[in-house]
Amino acid sequence: MNRLEIGQCIRNIRKALGMTQLILGEKIDLATSTICDIEKGRCKPSIDSMERIAMASKVNPAFLLSLNYVNSVIISDSNAPDPD
Repeated sequence: MNRLEIGQCIRNIRKALGMTQLILGEKIDLATSTICDIEKGRCKPSIDSMERIAMASKVNPAFLLSLNYVNSVIISDSNAPDPD
């Protein structure tokens, strides 16, 4: 998986969770510009950043590096909508 694919995965998960780049950046202590650069594939996130992004997104860090994100976004049960 290349930088752009990793960035797209992070962006898709972030948006699925309703987070802005600012909110994600605040949760993981990264500048909004860095989140933007990661999502656009302009820079590669460090392992530490990947772990923090995964924790804030409530996904397994390995998921961010898989190609499975294309058709699905895994959200933890605590973030899933309540069934009516």
